Formats: sequence, C-alpha cells, structure tokens
Amino acid sequence: MIDVIVRAETGDAVNLALTARHLQTRFNFKNYAFTDTHNSARQGAALTITGAPLPALFLLDLDKGVTVSTFRSVGISQYLGLEVDTYLLTCSLLGLMQWRVLALNPLLRPEDFLQHESDFCLYSNRPSVQDYIPLLEEPAVCQGCRDFYHCLGADGELLVLDAMLEHIIATSSVPRQ
Repeated sequence: MIDVIVRAETGDAVNLALTARHLQTRFNFKNYAFTDTHNSARQGAALTITGAPLPALFLLDLDKGVTVSTFRSVGISQYLGLEVDTYLLTCSLLGLMQWRVLALNPLLRPEDFLQHESDFCLYSNRPSVQDYIPLLEEPAVCQGCRDFYHCLGADGELLVLDAMLEHIIATSSVPRQ
C-alpha cells in the first residue's frame, strides 16, 4: 500500500479518499488540509486537488507530485454519467502511475512520459482537458504505454488503473458503439 497525501482547497480530499478506498487497494489516500505543509511527499505521493484550470487530466512534477483540477470536472462527469469523485480519482490514478514509475526509476523525468496524440490512449497529449472527453467515453491505455510501465515495475498500478477503467465503462451512461 502506497500512501498518497492529498491536499485540497475544499472538501474534495475527503470525498476522493472515500471513493479511492471503495474502488482500489494500491494507494492509501490520506486527506490533509490544503495549507498543511508539514506533510511532505517523502511520506508518500503528494496529490494536490486544485480548482485552477490545467492543460491535461493531471500534471506531474518531481517536487510537487501530482496535481489534478476540479475545473470543468462537474460538466465532464455529468456528460460521462459518472460521479465527480470517480472522474477525479481516474485523473489521480493516471498521474500516480507516472509518479510511481518516477519513484522507482530516478533517472526518468516527467518529460519522458510525453506521448503524441493518440486516438484512444489516456496518456496522449491533448490541447485541453475537454479534448480528453472522447478518450474517457471508452477509456484505455495503449499497448505501448502498458509495455513501458510494465518494464519500469508498475504492474500493481496497472492493475489498479485497469480496474478503474473497467469501473468507468461499467457505470458510465455514454452509449457504446
């Protein structure tokens, strides 16, 4: 179990921690107030929930950890027919996968995860958060990313991410083709 120290501007941390406990067992989400600075990433992965807009589903920084935004999360979640916490947890797990690989492989940098735009991979680069919506309708991670994360020792995280994506597919109200 990997501790995740969640800092949020609102009650998002509590809701996210409860949803995380219900849907996965790899990460132990611990919620802390946004202003709580004595808990550092050294005690676990740092996850910041912010209301500020981000250009992607999450941002990864070696020093700050993973950042996920609630900006437009209500609209995206409503469109997909998901709970907001499920959407935020998915974004968090995508980022935590990369954080874990960085922690296991100190020679890597966040830039090493940049992937060109793909038709279906959640790790592809998109111009804005809204451009990830089609990817979330039938969420998947491409085989190239899967092989990359497997080779770097993130099999446990892949299993958690797969379970989360299966949960989204099972609970989303978006019509499937």
